[in-house]
Amino acid sequence: MSQLDDFENLARYNQWANSRLYAACDQLDSDDYTQNRDAFFGSVHGTLNHLLLVDYLWLERLIAGRSRYTKLDEELFADFDSLQKAREAHDARLIGFIAGMHEDELTNELTYLDTKDQPHTTP
Repeated sequence: MSQLDDFENLARYNQWANSRLYAACDQLDSDDYTQNRDAFFGSVHGTLNHLLLVDYLWLERLIAGRSRYTKLDEELFADFDSLQKAREAHDARLIGFIAGMHEDELTNELTYLDTKDQPHTTP
């Protein structure tokens, strides 16, 4: 098994885990879903939004070296259904992105700008 195969498996696992997470969150009533839990991003909704935003951010960095997102607490979607649809679409996009990669790309360095436009390079 190649390293690229490992990344494809991880992306599919991520999709599976997200589907289970969203299925569990779908069982919450509206108050429980939006209640401030004193977590980093407040509510379950805020946390799910943050997780999707960061996934968007990193994929944009991989593709273009920068992301349009500058705030890690930006609300992408105001309701659960829209957030869930976007999560499903992004997970499929990530799987497609990895499927389109070549093994030799995994040895490249990634140079990107962070949310404050500061440059970074990482293997």
